[in-house]
Amino acid sequence: MSIEDISEVSRDTNAGCIPRLSRPLGPLETMYHLYHQRGMDLIVQLMSLKTNVPVTQLIVRQALVFLMKKHPILRMCIKRSDRDHVQYNFLEMDKCAMDLRVTENTNHEEILAEALLLSFDYESGPLWRMVFVEPDVKLCAHLPNSNLNHSLVFAFSCHHAIADGIYLQKIYMDFIEMIHLIQNGRFNALSSMKKSLFLPPIEKILPVIFPYGREERRHRLRRHSELFRSTETDPNMSKTRSFGGKAIEALDVYHKRFHSEIANLSSAKRQSTGVIRFSFTEGHSRTFLLSNKENHVTVTSSCVTAACLSLARLLEPNIPDDVDYLAVPVEIMVNLRRYVTDQTMFENYPGCAAIHIPLTISVPLRCTHNVSSTIFWNLSQQCSEKISDIVSSGKPIEIMKEEAENELNAQPVKGKSPFVICLTNLSRVDDMVKPELKKNFRLASFPSLTRIAVDDMPIFFINVFTLNKELNVNVGYCASYTSRQTATRYSWLYSDVICQHSKL
Repeated sequence: MSIEDISEVSRDTNAGCIPRLSRPLGPLETMYHLYHQRGMDLIVQLMSLKTNVPVTQLIVRQALVFLMKKHPILRMCIKRSDRDHVQYNFLEMDKCAMDLRVTENTNHEEILAEALLLSFDYESGPLWRMVFVEPDVKLCAHLPNSNLNHSLVFAFSCHHAIADGIYLQKIYMDFIEMIHLIQNGRFNALSSMKKSLFLPPIEKILPVIFPYGREERRHRLRRHSELFRSTETDPNMSKTRSFGGKAIEALDVYHKRFHSEIANLSSAKRQSTGVIRFSFTEGHSRTFLLSNKENHVTVTSSCVTAACLSLARLLEPNIPDDVDYLAVPVEIMVNLRRYVTDQTMFENYPGCAAIHIPLTISVPLRCTHNVSSTIFWNLSQQCSEKISDIVSSGKPIEIMKEEAENELNAQPVKGKSPFVICLTNLSRVDDMVKPELKKNFRLASFPSLTRIAVDDMPIFFINVFTLNKELNVNVGYCASYTSRQTATRYSWLYSDVICQHSKL
């Protein structure tokens, strides 16, 4: 990879001097900034597209200039103030810079791994970076400019405080459209594109109290109390008691099951991140999605259920015979834009508005190997209802405020987070290419890599999405805590559970 190429981008100015944009970071943004400073929550997303004509480095650079003009959040750096108390502020870079790096490496996993090692200069900016894969000129010369014969590959990483996955998809969509307009010389259309706003933090936009009586589009699902039990901690042992049976915490069992492996891996000088990727065929994916509809559950809920059942099967050899349930604390990502009362802002809040929401799934251990489809979908229904109850109650707003404020003064926690699984559902990523551009661009792959540390982070980071009608699953893990063999075994169990209960 070449030395970074940072190019200056002039700020939008009219006659006279326009003040640089600035504002304090909100609690949620500050929380993610503190995570970044500890080396956590950095995500690199790679996009590989098929195109009709080659995309050169010059076109990419021009598109990034227009992208920064449209999205002011990409022009920010973060300044620290220590007057009365520690305060972080967004400040527009005086001379806006882009961090574009060019590589000839075509190995996607190596590109992601190398990009994950890089950090940001918070005080100077920019808070994002693109690694562009230079196309082979000789190869391009022999390919016809049609039938999506060419490739556009780039990896994009950014500070979590300036964007979450929802807003990043909007940025990617704009970037692809800008490349198309530049290729066709439509610079007037580029200049007239509606610019995103630089808004206050999401906490200032959300209602202080969740609106009473607001209608939510949600399904009231049947309750199966015997399959979904809450637990309470027993201080005298590393087990919990559930209503009607005994439960044990997943993290305690994992430590016991893989004690030697954890000890051996902890001696590594540098922590590294690994990932297992797999996908289902179009036919199998269609059957799975149809099964979700038939059973009135969300894809997120069934994927969470599969993740918990797979973990139970992985840990079962070390679970005592007298234990009835495995308590699996899980985090899922919730988009806080759903609470914005102005519907024009629902999908368009420019910045970070997503937070991890915790819930606990109690997995019945008597039938982890032979879980009937009825039990699987009942568990998924319970999970779906629990998520729906949390979301519709407005509790994520309370969690966001409490967690963000607590994090400001908290000390880093040693050891794995009790929330052993974190799952994100990215839904259909094909939609990042606008319908009118699909004859010119087609998204071929969408792998990502998350920096996962040992301390205060889940064991498995799972993201799911559909691409070209195929369900894709990425299982990330800390290679200094979990071996690739263990992660591969867990991923195989996950795939097996999905297949077993989707008529595949």
